[in-house]
Amino acid sequence: MIQPYFFQYAVQPSTQNPAYGNCSGAIATVIVFAENGEQGQARASRWVSRNGWQICEVKRAMEITTVQAIHLDGELQRLYSKAEQRGIAALIDRW
Repeated sequence: MIQPYFFQYAVQPSTQNPAYGNCSGAIATVIVFAENGEQGQARASRWVSRNGWQICEVKRAMEITTVQAIHLDGELQRLYSKAEQRGIAALIDRW
């Protein structure tokens, strides 16, 4: 059964990322629908890598329960809705 998973990573831009040299780091927040947490983690980390970011640390990893999904608001709700439509969605907060 497909379930939603939430992953948050501390990342830095890879050398092929246009942000390389212009930002010191970022937080990547990924919501992905997958069969299990292991598959979700693989898909989320692959998305981060393919979009020019290197994972430095896994900050959070969890399955999103129905109750949690109902109570999401703001940016997380928008991210969840995109993931429902596309299977995966992410937000990168740079500094």
